[in-house]
Amino acid sequence: MSVSCIDLFCGVGGLTHGLSLEGVRVKAGIDVDPACRYPYEVNNDARFLERDISEITASEISKLVNLHLKLTRDLHRTLTRLFSQIMA
Repeated sequence: MSVSCIDLFCGVGGLTHGLSLEGVRVKAGIDVDPACRYPYEVNNDARFLERDISEITASEISKLVNLHLKLTRDLHRTLTRLFSQIMA
């Protein structure tokens, strides 16, 4: 079974690197600090998104992991609430 994920609050990518070594495909790392972009991208085979995690939508995350599932409104609301609570 293949496992894919997104590294939230990725920093320079230490967790991404470790996950990759163990066979987990990290699709992207997300962090608000622009200084993390270069080391993250040089040391990992994943894209870096300089974003505030509280502003990312469920549909954006779905696209990052190439999910071809239609998100229902309830699921979208739940994920949005979850991210808002994390950032509170």
